[in-house]
Amino acid sequence: MKNKTTIQDIADSLNLSRATVSKVVNHSPGVSDDTRQAVLARLQELNYKNAERVITMHTKAISGKPRNFAFLMHTLPGDLHVGSTIMTRLEQEIRKEGYSLTIHTITDEDFANMELPPNLYIDQTVACVCLELFHSEYSRLLCSLGLPVLFIDAPANFHECLQYPVVLSFLSLP
Repeated sequence: MKNKTTIQDIADSLNLSRATVSKVVNHSPGVSDDTRQAVLARLQELNYKNAERVITMHTKAISGKPRNFAFLMHTLPGDLHVGSTIMTRLEQEIRKEGYSLTIHTITDEDFANMELPPNLYIDQTVACVCLELFHSEYSRLLCSLGLPVLFIDAPANFHECLQYPVVLSFLSLP
């Protein structure tokens, strides 16, 4: 006898594709509200292992409040860079609370034009985490957005953005 309900089980029970159910579970776009509600209900009915987390994530998203942390950097950190560990841990921890993490690479052109990355949606963002952004003027631009901004490895003489208290107890790095 099978013990765990799978995405395929949910899909079969609703005559949907596995991809459609996966979109609902992962809170991806491209699914009608009716289908989304049917899948959420069936997740709970069939005791899907992450049903409560999935339903909580959808409930929080529907509330209309921003649910995204933006992680900004000038270059992507390599495997052995501490930034890779920070990104991974941050994403894991905020996911538990129903938030998501988007990654944004700031280009030299963004710096020169003092523009945000085109895929950074401020109205959906609750905070910015910046890794190794040594461009002081651009850092001031980020601070002017009205969001909490955490700088990791920033210019030593850059203090004017530190207006929000920050607690990172969940980032216990190895």
